[in-house]
Amino acid sequence: MALSDTKLRSLAAKNRTWQVADGNGLFIEILPSGRKVWRLRYRFNGKSQKATLGEYPAFLLAEARLWREKCRSMIAHGVSPAQKKQEEKAKQKEPTTVEAFAKRWLTDIIEKTTRQPRNVVRVIIIRK
Repeated sequence: MALSDTKLRSLAAKNRTWQVADGNGLFIEILPSGRKVWRLRYRFNGKSQKATLGEYPAFLLAEARLWREKCRSMIAHGVSPAQKKQEEKAKQKEPTTVEAFAKRWLTDIIEKTTRQPRNVVRVIIIRK
């Protein structure tokens, strides 16, 4: 049975996690803390997988259904929504190069604790 906004608002937390399906793999998971999280269950390369959209009401029912259709399109084109989300998160992380570390170290530590940070910069020599 398809969900409605009224039904979503009336879902209450229990002492364990429970789920209510909307259809075509989309469901909302109600956690013991009272949080309501949109998830999609799908099969990719013969394996069952789950992807997470986010919390209700930050993502409304219409947005969750639209996301479900986008994910189903991705699956049809041979792309796993969960893997794609992990790749995007990895791209957004701060770069882990020595140069990035040195710049951050200079701004966060040296400039705050040393009277003349330029002396440290001269020794290290950071190229821009």
